[in-house]
Amino acid sequence: MALWNEKKYVQGREYDVYLKDFRRGRVKLISMKRMRLNDINEHIARLDTGYSAIECREIIRKMYKNKRVNWETRYLAYLLFAYVDEEKVSL
Repeated sequence: MALWNEKKYVQGREYDVYLKDFRRGRVKLISMKRMRLNDINEHIARLDTGYSAIECREIIRKMYKNKRVNWETRYLAYLLFAYVDEEKVSL
């Protein structure tokens, strides 16, 4: 889940994935869904974070606590990526 940014996230575009400054592979953005924080249901929350919908919303609020976000009007992006290379590394 990320803040909606149609310039940063483009369906069909490929992105490099990094974890702690190490490249973990390349992914393609397969699907994007625009939603508000209150639209996060139990199904989406558990898939995205492994936590309940209430806990997931709190995690997102904490992630963006230093930004001035009006959660009544701001959209989130629920993004689905798929690996496109074989450089996947076990985490």
